[in-house]
Amino acid sequence: MDEKCILKINHVTSFLGSTKVLDNVSLDIKPGTLNGLIGVNGSGKTSLINTINGLIKPTEGSLDIDDLSLDSIPDKDIAKLIATVPQNPTNMLGFSCLDVVLMGRNPYIPIGGWPNGSDIDIAYQSMKSTGVDQFAKRTLDTLSGGEIQRVFIAKGLAQGTGILLLDEPIANLDISYQIQIMDILLSLVHEQNFTIITSLHDINLASLYCDNLIVIDKGAILKTGPPSGIIEKDFIQSIFGNRLDVIRNPEDNRSIIIPKSIN
Repeated sequence: MDEKCILKINHVTSFLGSTKVLDNVSLDIKPGTLNGLIGVNGSGKTSLINTINGLIKPTEGSLDIDDLSLDSIPDKDIAKLIATVPQNPTNMLGFSCLDVVLMGRNPYIPIGGWPNGSDIDIAYQSMKSTGVDQFAKRTLDTLSGGEIQRVFIAKGLAQGTGILLLDEPIANLDISYQIQIMDILLSLVHEQNFTIITSLHDINLASLYCDNLIVIDKGAILKTGPPSGIIEKDFIQSIFGNRLDVIRNPEDNRSIIIPKSIN
């Protein structure tokens, strides 16, 4: 395995039932990078995330992490390598924030066992990293959407993995919370050397924060690379439609996508 890659996806095809959701996908993900997965609704973003974390088993191809084939690793051990923050994680609203974050320690706790002092320390440190340690005893239903998202990112951190997958972590949040979440992800990459793959609808925020963009359409990877090579007018219009335009921000020369008026 190329030492410059932490995750290699090799010609992976996946199905949900009889529907092909990934088609011959190959990717090399470098360690310590923030990677944005973009594409239209139904393009395969969530399916790619769930194939990487083992929820969907590929019918063809392979996935390798640090020279280890995921096919040869038990699911519990995969959870020690990859943590996933799902979209709209609201099925635990009655739980305290500490209890939710401690669930990230489950791969390390024997069946029938309980978290020990080390697990609790890791949980608190994870909550501190995302700024939710002060909510430890509060239940999720007392928090805002952005605060809940930060709790679940802390749960992912508590798993002690090097790879973090997030499925639309800023969906349904206002712009201030979106920026807050993206700031946290960027700090995890720069300060803790996490490797992050996150699906995003806001392409401008993806362009601003991500080291690399991964464009997926109909289950196939169309293009990967730094935002400067992805946010180009003809290519963006070919994916998202000609009602979009691409302009340059004169302050930093970064490409920005804007909608075209119907007038």
